[in-house]
Amino acid sequence: MITVRLVTDLQDGKPVSELELLQPVVKTVFDEDGTRTIPVGERATLWARNANVDGKFPFETFFEGKYIYRKAELEIDPIQLGPGGHAINPGNHRFTLAPDGTLATDDPEIKIDNEKRIVSLKMHKVEVLAVDDAKTGPPDYRLIGAELGLLALQADTVLDPANLPGPRALPNMLSHTRKFYPLEIWLPSNVQGYVLYPSWQAFAVTPQGKVDLQPGKWPRVPGIEADGLRIVIPHRRFIGKINTTTGLAGGVGTAPLGGEINFSPTLEAIRFTAGLGKPDESFFLSVDPDFSKTPNKFFLADNLGSTGAQADDPYAVRLLVMEWGHPVFARGSSVSISLRFLETPGKQTLKQPAARMAYSVYKPSSPDARFWHDLGQVSWSDGRLTFTAPDAPYDFYIFRATITDAFSLRSATRRRPRS
Repeated sequence: MITVRLVTDLQDGKPVSELELLQPVVKTVFDEDGTRTIPVGERATLWARNANVDGKFPFETFFEGKYIYRKAELEIDPIQLGPGGHAINPGNHRFTLAPDGTLATDDPEIKIDNEKRIVSLKMHKVEVLAVDDAKTGPPDYRLIGAELGLLALQADTVLDPANLPGPRALPNMLSHTRKFYPLEIWLPSNVQGYVLYPSWQAFAVTPQGKVDLQPGKWPRVPGIEADGLRIVIPHRRFIGKINTTTGLAGGVGTAPLGGEINFSPTLEAIRFTAGLGKPDESFFLSVDPDFSKTPNKFFLADNLGSTGAQADDPYAVRLLVMEWGHPVFARGSSVSISLRFLETPGKQTLKQPAARMAYSVYKPSSPDARFWHDLGQVSWSDGRLTFTAPDAPYDFYIFRATITDAFSLRSATRRRPRS
């Protein structure tokens, strides 16, 4: 038999399957109910799923179509393997079997032991860290638990942001699906590349043991960085809210709307939508996935009508998304943010939507108190809301954006009796 091994190094390396680990990570929470621990993810060390020799000999063992186990040591009958060239994938790491049974290779990451008939391939431990982008400091101190996928690119795979492949169309490299905190995975070097999901950031692992994002070859996802064998993916938490009494539901990308929404930048178009049942595919607001431009976002969906009470038509859905950059405004400066509003076609509740802005000082001693001051004239055009920051003393302030019906306001003003 010929044994093909996936190992940590070519000297005294052990099979990478011996290092597989899934360890729950929890944090302690102190609240009015006392002290408790809650799970935040799993610290995982995995190795490449779907690795194979010649696409015919997998490292996973199946019986009658059912998965049994997997091990980074694969025994192959030399008669079944046959003389000639062979490849360990992913990465197309080639070796040959001569008619006399001699094994040979020109690949510097493969070690041949003809006496024991062993072919060993060196693997590389890649770290993928999901971090809180709202914090500063080393990635290890900003870790969060995050679900992610890892796929192998094919020779004909094209990563076009306007036409991305389905994730199930590419080989899955992960043997487990978890909320990773973080993920370590042993991979073969592979210049053809891997791709992270849902960010769709592609990368190669070089024979020198380095992650290469190759911006000239694949689209670069803003914010994702690589250093050595480490990939850092920023995540942001945004607030989403649904106002409904009739079961309205919504989502931002693949995340459900409501409370905190946690996602990372991606090549894929992010859509904010809501509806009763499945929303119409054409009813959505696009979301900017570039956190370097708009790291702050707020999402609101409702179907309560213009009065804010029980909706006359629960299918009259309204969407609002607000995105902005640095949350510090200079006194008296002009500020521009993204504010977009959408109503179900044919079911509009506002004849002429208009935006207004107000602000209130924030009092830590009374955090729920609001003393609103109208900012007066604002400009809202093509989804951009521009206003002048108040010339007020240095402090913390809360800003409120409101979309009203300019037609109704003008009608009410015309009807107002004279004093």
